[in-house]
Amino acid sequence: MGNYLDEETTGTVITDKTDTADKYIEKVINKELRHKDKYMFAKCALDEEKHRLASAALAETDVSVKSQLLKAFTLAENPWKLACDQLIIEADSGNIVLRDTILEVLSFIKNTQVHDFAYQLFMNGDKQKAFPILLFNYQPTDKELLLDYLDSLTVDLSDKNGWHHIVHSILDVAETENNAMPDEYLLWIYNNSMCSCCREYALDVLESRGSITFEMLMECKMDCNENIREMAKRKLKEKTANEDSDQKHPTI
Repeated sequence: MGNYLDEETTGTVITDKTDTADKYIEKVINKELRHKDKYMFAKCALDEEKHRLASAALAETDVSVKSQLLKAFTLAENPWKLACDQLIIEADSGNIVLRDTILEVLSFIKNTQVHDFAYQLFMNGDKQKAFPILLFNYQPTDKELLLDYLDSLTVDLSDKNGWHHIVHSILDVAETENNAMPDEYLLWIYNNSMCSCCREYALDVLESRGSITFEMLMECKMDCNENIREMAKRKLKEKTANEDSDQKHPTI
């Protein structure tokens, strides 16, 4: 059986292996679900099938199966579209796997109800799990609370406190359209992350926002990451060229 074109979704190629909720559920029950299946379902399945899978996940009574079904909605490409009430209630489940999966699902849902739940979770001490959800639902009143949490993290090679996951959550939010996240979170990555790839990406976002200072560029010239060094040289060269142009053509 081959692929077919779904004309209603601008010609997206849908495969018979990933296009229906029933087939996804069958794979979960038979323990045949592969890691890439949720990515294919997120990219290829029609909205109708995604809604059917979400409804099936809510109705499922087997905790293990429910958790696997919900994992389909732990991607930015496939956010949860149904009401969040039951998810929030079940987030208090005694099953750690189900709870963690639901928190991942909530980290891609933007609404006041989810924000308020995450805020309570954060204040009750589960800061690492609450951080990505709060950041995705960022409100200006959360700024200092979240920055204080970042500053409290010990960044070392052991990654025992999950700082690298926190860095990824900041970068994930930076990728979303119309996000309200201030530069300070990206600057924290630049100043603290031991992962040069993450620092490079944070700098890319800061550059796109016009938020890289001259002092930062001078530091970046000596960075261990070659791409960062090259970016700094390019930006400094552009800055010098612009200054020379301004001197030759002063505004009157």
